[in-house]
Amino acid sequence: MKKIILILIGLLLITACGRKDSNEYDPHQGTEGLVIEFLPNTPPDEVYENSPFSIGFEAHNAGATDIDKAKIVLSTQRSLFESFEDLYYARLEGKSINNPYGDSDIKVIDIQTKTIFAAETQPAEFKIVYCYPYSTVFSTNVCIDPDVLGEKTNKPAECPEQKRTFRNGQGAPVAVISMETKMLPTKTGAIPTFEFEVENVGKGTVMAKTAYENACSSTGLKPAEVGLIDASNIYLGFDKLKCTRNQLRVEQRSEGDEYFDVEVTTLACEGNEIPYSEEAYLGSITMTLDYGYKDETSTDMFIVKNPAR
Repeated sequence: MKKIILILIGLLLITACGRKDSNEYDPHQGTEGLVIEFLPNTPPDEVYENSPFSIGFEAHNAGATDIDKAKIVLSTQRSLFESFEDLYYARLEGKSINNPYGDSDIKVIDIQTKTIFAAETQPAEFKIVYCYPYSTVFSTNVCIDPDVLGEKTNKPAECPEQKRTFRNGQGAPVAVISMETKMLPTKTGAIPTFEFEVENVGKGTVMAKTAYENACSSTGLKPAEVGLIDASNIYLGFDKLKCTRNQLRVEQRSEGDEYFDVEVTTLACEGNEIPYSEEAYLGSITMTLDYGYKDETSTDMFIVKNPAR
């Protein structure tokens, strides 16, 4: 049932794209997912020792996928501050026609500095690390033409199919950036083949969807979980494509604990044979990529000795 729903959503997206003008809003564009930013002057640039202040941040789902549970961790040099809450969860709807901005949530935390001893000022950093599950939904029209010899002329305007690029993203930090279609001739017809290029176009780290909560904890990620994307749901119309693999990896583990981006990863798929007798037609490709994502942001402040002491 879930697969049928995903296909229908993709088909509806494609149909809608065919009817709308170029100025109509499309939530499945952009290269961001969850974005967290500190609110202005929270924290302030300077705070006296033994003084209260506030830290505030806004969590904004800037992509097109709903987030059921984002894990948000606030960290700093704990020896400089009194105890405060540092773990938060957020549920945020993504962009849509009815909600073009996507949901956002603001959190303000009251904190107090401790006494500093060694210097007149003490620098401090606050970092927010956030992890969440996300999906990329890619859908586009594609020419399916079994006439590999070019003997017929009555074909859709999109034929012949060539390599196409998609540089506006799909409303997610992982994007399909290109698709190349070829028709491989057989004795009785032709087999449509597709090569997709997928890239981490965001600033964070991709991981297996099931690992996102551990990524924002002391448990951390296992090497096999880094960069892993589930790519098992790719369809031509209602027919599932046969692909060389069901999982992609857009990052790889290097020496030690350092991770390095793989700029582009590719995936090859093929559909069912199309008889020569069939006319060329405009089909629909739908793809859902599932993964976890980790990102972070930080800000600095100074704790200043109280002149009254």
